[in-house]
Formats: sequence, C-alpha cells, structure tokens
Amino acid sequence: MYDGLQINTLWGGAWPTDVTDARNHDHEHSPVLMAPVANLLGEPWYLESGSPGGDYVIWLDIKHGKYADGQVGISPHPAEDGLMRWVIGLVHDSRHAVENDHELLITEAPDAVVARVREFLAEHGIEVQNRIGTVDGPDYDVNASANPDTDR
Repeated sequence: MYDGLQINTLWGGAWPTDVTDARNHDHEHSPVLMAPVANLLGEPWYLESGSPGGDYVIWLDIKHGKYADGQVGISPHPAEDGLMRWVIGLVHDSRHAVENDHELLITEAPDAVVARVREFLAEHGIEVQNRIGTVDGPDYDVNASANPDTDR
C-alpha cells in the first residue's frame, strides 16, 4: 500500500495536501493524489518517481498483445482549460504516446479515476490480471510486479 502523505513528507511537503483545488498546478505528479488510485488499482500497477524532482506516475507495464513492451501511465497534469486533470496515457515500446485521455478533474474520487482507467484499458484492448486473479481490462499479465525493474 502506498501512503501519499508519507511520500510527500519524505519530499519535504512538495505537494499540497488539500486535493479539492483543481486550479492549483502544484498538484502535478502528486503522490498525495496518486497513492489512493494506485492502491485501488493494485498489483501489477505501481507508483514510481521517474526523476530526481519527484515526478511521480502510476505505471502498468504491458507484457503481451498489440502494445507489448509499452506502458500505461496515470498522473495529474494541467489541461488546456487551466485545471488539473488526470492524464491516462498509453505509451508504446518506442516510448511515444499512442493515446492520452485528459478529462477527469483531480477532484474526482479515486474510485471514479479507477473506473475511467478500466474503461481506457478496455477501449484499447488491454487486459490486466491483478494479484487476486480478476481481470480488469487482452494483455494478460501475471508476471508484472508492483516493484518495477530498476534497469528500465
């Protein structure tokens, strides 16, 4: 389980803890927002900091199917309307974005974000088997780990 407040504390409180203001761009890459979503998604999804600046993203490594060796990433980013919205992005093995969904405000409940993620996976034919053996969404992956490879 991820604890967004604990991660935030380790980074010196870099992200706001008030998650009700979709106008606050300091929420970008916020583990405070992402930890509850990552916890609901469960394994094989993982929350990872991808830079020395703490740019957190929730990742799913795709092992099989049309998008094998690609990833799905989820994180809050500013949208064209100036509000902070969840980006759900499909990145192919070339590390180029294939598709992005940028509709849900960060003020949506974590279960609403997870529901949209599952819709996004289904729209792209990506299936995920989580650790309790249920299928969320044809990339059937029982080998993915919640602990990402450090050699990527």
